[in-house]
Amino acid sequence: MGRIIHKHTGRAERGSVSTMTALISLGLIGVVGLGVETGYWYHLQEEAQMAADVSAYAGAVALRNGETVDVAKAEAKKEAEELGFTIANLATVTPVSPPTSGAFQTPRDIEVTINYNAPRVFSMIFSSTDQFRNVRSVAGFSPSVDVCILALDRIGSAALDISGSSHVDVTGCEFMSNSLATDGFSLRGQADVSIDCANSAGGFEQDGSTSTITLATCPAPRTDLFQADDPFAALPEPSTSGPCRNLTNSERQAMRGNETVTFSAGPTGIRKFCNGLDLRKTVHFEPGIYIIDGQSLSTAANADVTGTDVTFYLTGGADLGFRGTSTVNLTAPTTGPYAGILFFGDRSDSSSEYIFNGTADSLLTGTLYAAAGDVTYAGDFTGQDGCLQIVAFRIDLTGGSNMTGDCDAYGITNAQLPGFVKLLE
Repeated sequence: MGRIIHKHTGRAERGSVSTMTALISLGLIGVVGLGVETGYWYHLQEEAQMAADVSAYAGAVALRNGETVDVAKAEAKKEAEELGFTIANLATVTPVSPPTSGAFQTPRDIEVTINYNAPRVFSMIFSSTDQFRNVRSVAGFSPSVDVCILALDRIGSAALDISGSSHVDVTGCEFMSNSLATDGFSLRGQADVSIDCANSAGGFEQDGSTSTITLATCPAPRTDLFQADDPFAALPEPSTSGPCRNLTNSERQAMRGNETVTFSAGPTGIRKFCNGLDLRKTVHFEPGIYIIDGQSLSTAANADVTGTDVTFYLTGGADLGFRGTSTVNLTAPTTGPYAGILFFGDRSDSSSEYIFNGTADSLLTGTLYAAAGDVTYAGDFTGQDGCLQIVAFRIDLTGGSNMTGDCDAYGITNAQLPGFVKLLE
């Protein structure tokens, strides 16, 4: 009888062990399942935070680009929805500008909150209630800054190049290269540069240890930026339909002698030279627009050239060459359609070169604008009160210059470097 009782006891023990094993297995599966589910929740939170960051950044870019708050909010919401956070997925995207909380609450800032559902799987054992979580991101942009040297070339190497023994001292504005090249902004030779900040849509390259750069408003050159707009892209080119009014015999003879030659734009306010214009001795330009159609505008050695409220338009492949021994003192108009424009290169003349070289007494007050041409600034030119701006396809600075960005008194429209967009919270 004892042995029979022993056999029944063994079966009972084996049954208990099987039951316990099953229960433990179920418990382990539950623990592992909850662990996996918790990991998924963390992953979902990271995705939601990334979507909020991208959304806020897109909204800030729209604000920086001058869009209305409603457009910026729509752009922000669109980005989050494209990343899967939609009403259909039980997610709510709420953009607000300016933010109502936190350290950044200016009209340049935008906040995006995403309320999303973290779905249950194994945790349904404990609760079937939906659980909603929030993530938040704030992005904003800094104000735009004035740019007085802007190279428009978008891909070329050394689009903005400062080289040789040039000495550049500029206050109140920044330098910008739109080139995406790794050396879009290049500093070479024994150049000594002191400016507010150096900016590049691509990279900044300083060749050798002999060149120096001092920056007043940024700790280091800024790279990988948005490209700046051409501030004069919408400015119409002067009409060239009028007749040629080349040098008269008396004007030609006067420039060969010691007389002062005075050029007048006449009743139309425009005078067109079709055989180029080589300025000699003492020359004065009265207010107006002077068109150089073909060949070149140049100065002879020791020429003394003056003019106020003048704009020179170079077209038909015309080049410009001011010799280093000539003294040039020219000022752009302060009012009218070409206010602030001193030299204007035809936008279709991609092979034209504009070389500015002069004595330390030379003054060019206004903008040197050549959207398709190359400007070489080789002399000691500056502007009245330091006011001078260069906007060209490519710019080479090889001489000395002292400039300032405060050109309001001279009718100059400064190029603008877009504000920097960044995540704030």
